[in-house]
Amino acid sequence: MEPAQSAKTCRNSSAKSSILSSETNPLSKQLVFTLHTSDILNEVLENTTTAPLTRPLQLLGKLLAEVAQRASELHDEKLDRLMIQLTLYSVADPKSKDYDPKIVHKYLYPQDFTEDYRIPPNY
Repeated sequence: MEPAQSAKTCRNSSAKSSILSSETNPLSKQLVFTLHTSDILNEVLENTTTAPLTRPLQLLGKLLAEVAQRASELHDEKLDRLMIQLTLYSVADPKSKDYDPKIVHKYLYPQDFTEDYRIPPNY
């Protein structure tokens, strides 16, 4: 599994889209929030009044990409869930060709899954 693109390489003018979304599962009645981290970083970077934050946010984006890479190597289910909630894994990013809603649903709503459907290594 590969981390989503870092903020430096993922500048996108469509960052104005829904940055914070929530998915609800009618079976569990549980609300799970996801956050598109690279969109948030890009939106802040595109704001001309935040110029002093440019380099720190680029470094943060790079560091988060490294954290996501390491987390994908560890295959810890709780850590994978957090990475998916932050959209730091490409399988959790609807803008990515690797997006897999079945994997996202499995990690956000584990109580709904009976089969063992894990994130493939080095996805």
